[in-house]
Amino acid sequence: MNIKNQGFITLAPGVLLADNAEGNDIIEVDGVQYNRFMDGFYIDRSTAELTTEQVFALCRSRSENPNLVSNGPGNEQVKSIISSYILAKNPSTLLELGAGIEPTLTHKADDSIYIISDADDIVVQQNSELGRECSHFGKGLPLLFDDNFFDLIFAVFVFHFSIYQDQIQEISRCLKTDGVLIANVYLLDTNERAILEKKFRDEGLISLRISDPMSSCKNNEYWLFSFSEETLDLNNTIFQKILASTVSKKNS
Repeated sequence: MNIKNQGFITLAPGVLLADNAEGNDIIEVDGVQYNRFMDGFYIDRSTAELTTEQVFALCRSRSENPNLVSNGPGNEQVKSIISSYILAKNPSTLLELGAGIEPTLTHKADDSIYIISDADDIVVQQNSELGRECSHFGKGLPLLFDDNFFDLIFAVFVFHFSIYQDQIQEISRCLKTDGVLIANVYLLDTNERAILEKKFRDEGLISLRISDPMSSCKNNEYWLFSFSEETLDLNNTIFQKILASTVSKKNS
């Protein structure tokens, strides 16, 4: 139940919603310090430390209160860059992690398979009601696909939350041997990024971290994962062309 507390609404323990998108970056409520996140929200810990229940509360409220979250040019820029990379790759089988109710891709090849996924069963149900193929994928939930099924897996504004080891095991299992995982990573500090990188390395996926030349969001990077250096190098070349084109258009 939502409880009003000193001008805020408690969405879950440690997660508050402000009644407007303007406020201090740090507040204190009942002796607890909260940091502002996504404009109208405040959390009592880093995004990587949020529980599944806290993440669900945030994301559900975010979709219900779009006026309290600014989808600024940085957000759209990140989505555009990853979308452009995917279109350049033109994968036959594609999985989006943590798609929410607004999948990133609006266009795809007619003969390609684009499957979205989310950890929240309510979101999965909402997508199903909209006629989308949405897989329920979260902690303790396997991906219902064969080994080596996906050419490309991607996540947009997802990896600042905790990614559980069994989820990474499933990603590794379902990704083709020459497949690629791409995600943007922002907000996380140096130690949190090292932990995330190790989780994937423990499942056989090596990574390449690419700095964001436009600093689209706070501490934003693009991460590529694959099983081989050769695949990483090839996809880095493709991605760097996308980045260079985007920077050129922005500066023109």
